[in-house]
Amino acid sequence: MESELHEGRLTKWNDDRGFGFIQPIDGGKEVFLHISAVKKSIRRPQVGDMIWYDQITEAKGKIRAIEASIQGVERLPTPTQNQLRQSQNYKNNGKTKSTSPQRQRRRGKWNSWINPLRAFNP
Repeated sequence: MESELHEGRLTKWNDDRGFGFIQPIDGGKEVFLHISAVKKSIRRPQVGDMIWYDQITEAKGKIRAIEASIQGVERLPTPTQNQLRQSQNYKNNGKTKSTSPQRQRRRGKWNSWINPLRAFNP
């Protein structure tokens, strides 16, 4: 499948719902644009923006933009493998935090061990 970039102007945009429609420069049917297609842009689309996009045709013949970018607007940089690895290390190496005995007691985890009657009458 060969990808071809298309160009069009954003004619309608519903920012609350995150979608709109592009009118292709070469004419033709309106193209649906979802915010997820421009996720690497530093700002959200606005009516009047020129959009570069690739497109797919859905089952009912509707055309949807994918991998879109707004002309003249910077894209967020893609993180390097090293940056991704560092962020994973920062997230506690995949281990869960241990909870101190005092915190467990406060949360009621040891109530039945400390007071056996508590287990039957919470």
